[in-house]
Amino acid sequence: MFSHVTVGAADIDRAAAFYAVVFEPLGLVLGHREPVLARFSRVGQDLPFFTVLKPLDDAAATVGNGCMIALVADDRVTVRAVYENALKQGGTCEGPPGLR
Repeated sequence: MFSHVTVGAADIDRAAAFYAVVFEPLGLVLGHREPVLARFSRVGQDLPFFTVLKPLDDAAATVGNGCMIALVADDRVTVRAVYENALKQGGTCEGPPGLR
């Protein structure tokens, strides 16, 4: 069900070292590294993955800034239905569903 989880961090090197140890028992390894992010997954698997990154707005990495949880859906109709249900329940939109 989960595609990926993203959390924010101010110091990517420190966060990458932290999560490398934390995720070792789960078989998650650092598979992709850039100056602004570190991505962990199981060897040979694209999904699911866990990414720690600097928030895109350059603001501090705090609760809710830099976080994302992505879900897998069968098709775009299902994605749209989930989005509309979230809005009906009082959710807010930072951008409608679409290809990124």
